[in-house]
Amino acid sequence: YRAVVADDHGFSDRPTTISLGMRKLGNRVIVDPNGKETITTVKALGEREVELIPHTGHTHQLRVLMNHLGAPIVGDDTYPAPTGRGLYDFTTPLLLHAVKLEFNDPVSDSIEVVNRE
Repeated sequence: YRAVVADDHGFSDRPTTISLGMRKLGNRVIVDPNGKETITTVKALGEREVELIPHTGHTHQLRVLMNHLGAPIVGDDTYPAPTGRGLYDFTTPLLLHAVKLEFNDPVSDSIEVVNRE
């Protein structure tokens, strides 16, 4: 995945793997040390652009992680970054997209790869 984050994130251009517990609370997901372990690799691609590789599959894993680290994804209206006045900007689309999907095709029993830059 690639994302544009709201603030300069301070991540390295070397991949960093982060483990964090998360759990559902109503219709949101929160960070909880006793929650389900999530593992994500984060790598800086530019001042406000990051590559995110989820190694586990938790609802909103990438969005919650980036918000928790103080670098929320631009356009995220569920886990938003506050503007300077404490208001939220809901006019920008979520700037998070998959650049590669890999899955096992149950019909052919082969691994399918879809790339998009």
